Amino acid sequence: MKQDLAPAHELTVRRPLLGNLISSWRPPAIAAGLVLIVLLPFVAKNFFVFQLTLALIYAIAILGLNLLTGFNGQFSLGHSAFYAIGAYTAAILMD
Repeated sequence: MKQDLAPAHELTVRRPLLGNLISSWRPPAIAAGLVLIVLLPFVAKNFFVFQLTLALIYAIAILGLNLLTGFNGQFSLGHSAFYAIGAYTAAILMD
């Protein structure tokens, strides 16, 4: 049996057109974002910082749960238990 082989130009991997452009602006963008995050508590009001902190905490919890249930297909009660322990500890420490 003889197999037809693909020409060499069809086997090469093509880089995306914006590949070099994206890699060149990514480190400055990350640095600017980190500077904004560090300076935010000094510029914004306390309530806004509190709301942003809660939103980030919820986002981290949801991303962890999505990773476990969405990509792996597992059901977990451990996430809610750890979240409850953290909330209880925060409430005790704020008293």
